[in-house]
Amino acid sequence: MNKIFHYISSSLMVLGVLALTACSPEDYSNADANRIPNVTDYADNFTITVDQTTNVATFAFKGAQSVQPIWIINGDTYSTEFSTTKYYRKAGNYNVECKVMNANGISDGSITKTFTVDHTIMNGFAGFKTDTDYNLLRNVEFVLNRFWYAPGWNQIADPGYSIGSGEITINTPVATTDQWQAQCFFNVVSPKPIKAGTSYDGSVIFTSTANHPHVTLKICSAADENNTLFYKDGIALQADEPLCVWFSDQVAGQDINDLMFIFDLGGNADNSSIVIESFVIKNHADDDGTVLPEVPKAKYEYDNPANLWLPVDNNQSYTMSYYYAPGWAQIDNPELINDGNGNYSVTLPSATWERWQAQVTMVTNDLSVKAGVDYDFSVTIESSAPVTATAKFTQADDDNNFLPGTDGTFAVEADAPTTFQVAKAQFSADATNVKLVFDFGGNPDNTKIKISQIIFQQHRD
Repeated sequence: MNKIFHYISSSLMVLGVLALTACSPEDYSNADANRIPNVTDYADNFTITVDQTTNVATFAFKGAQSVQPIWIINGDTYSTEFSTTKYYRKAGNYNVECKVMNANGISDGSITKTFTVDHTIMNGFAGFKTDTDYNLLRNVEFVLNRFWYAPGWNQIADPGYSIGSGEITINTPVATTDQWQAQCFFNVVSPKPIKAGTSYDGSVIFTSTANHPHVTLKICSAADENNTLFYKDGIALQADEPLCVWFSDQVAGQDINDLMFIFDLGGNADNSSIVIESFVIKNHADDDGTVLPEVPKAKYEYDNPANLWLPVDNNQSYTMSYYYAPGWAQIDNPELINDGNGNYSVTLPSATWERWQAQVTMVTNDLSVKAGVDYDFSVTIESSAPVTATAKFTQADDDNNFLPGTDGTFAVEADAPTTFQVAKAQFSADATNVKLVFDFGGNPDNTKIKISQIIFQQHRD
């Protein structure tokens, strides 16, 4: 919206000019309202250039000394310099309102100059390129599906939100304590389809006004958000520090023609907000020129004394628990069998349909973890039938304190051992003992599962 300066007398007008120009000795008592400059005559004198490597925009007014520019930046910052600069951290389209003034006053009208900042400045990887034809989410629109906002599990009024060009902002006025207490569902309007069996890359950037250790991102089908899952991840955010969540070579398990993004902000602080932007999903085969960051590497050796899980296996220092509930109706527990050499097997006789309906949990007796310490995790799973698996490493009495990267899912093909690994990840808090939760929800009848080579260690470069 343009800001218009109104003056009810020539004396007030001159006072406004004096305030902006900081001139004092000259006499403006003969100001002529008929000689106030017309800003459109100077439209080409205003130039904006952006250094896309530093995100610094330079605003310059050139070639006219009879008038002075007025830059109105972001609607609230004013400058009368002939050349000035401003740093923009976030990618996006911006505009600046421009006026001119002389000894007679300030132009009544204004012109607007627009410019683009291509990339958000990050302290890490900034994601795949948003503005390419490869990006399936380029120029898409998001619409709110619904909220479920329930501090203390008591639903209250929906949080505030706004949807801009490729950007969603969610404002949470009341703090929540647990995962899933601040769920936000947004549909993609007319999305390009996700195809089963195709490998995809993707990224999205989150920025929170407050520390937030447990944001959850889910990308799924709007009609079947529990069973038709494309991607899921847990995210820990630091206040005002943009973080890119990304994946590469992610294989879609099912066709999805009704894409939905679900953000869970459970654990948010009072009066906080999160900006979610720079959405990208692209075919992995399409190279947009993005250079991926080096993924932390770890050396995984099951029999190495550095494997903190080794004594858990050797001493069987764990307690089993189960949640086996086809259709969410719990039935007899399956039995996890340990062969004494760190190899486990379990048979799931009845089919399940949704995630978390076939949980097998090993609660350790004395395996503790520390916040701020980098850990690696690895496990190998083999199944007699295709399944979607989860191996979540988490605090025994707090599912929200988990090893990032282990809260998602991975596909296990029939009769083909699949090794799932997470490197250099940190728990958000100390825990005196942890548990390893396996879930095979969605399994067919008589699925036989083998679990082996469980490795948990402090990260070694």
